[in-house]
Amino acid sequence: MPYPVKGAIERLDTGQFIPFWFNPTEIEENYEVNWADIEIPGNPLPIKQYSGGSNHSIEMTLQLAQPMLDPSLPDAKKEVDAELGRMMQLSLPVAMSTDYYVVNAPPVLRLHYGSTVVKVVIQSWSIRRLFFDSELNTTVAEMDITFEQVSEVNF
Repeated sequence: MPYPVKGAIERLDTGQFIPFWFNPTEIEENYEVNWADIEIPGNPLPIKQYSGGSNHSIEMTLQLAQPMLDPSLPDAKKEVDAELGRMMQLSLPVAMSTDYYVVNAPPVLRLHYGSTVVKVVIQSWSIRRLFFDSELNTTVAEMDITFEQVSEVNF
């Protein structure tokens, strides 16, 4: 039986695809528009002119829980820790070389949610490990992630 997919993170350089099956329950987007005030002599109020935008951030909390796997499987107890590790790797820089220098660029991701698809990088993340088994493997965790949309010009 296929799982309902709410969204996914796709790493563009490797093709790694991480679906969200049941969460996040909400996604918050933030963006500010910058307006310049232009004063016109004799006008009682300044005229607003668009001067640019700020960073477009997208925030969500992912909940990870140990699936109901056969405990005899070797990696069943380490599933949440492994998934957290994969998610953390998405924020580490990728070495790119040019003719002149080496740049540590962030991995560019494609974030899918609903009908929206945007190119992003991970700006920040934090993890709360909530429950552990008797061997101290994480069984339930939450990960707050803030993405920042990147311009097509940058990458």
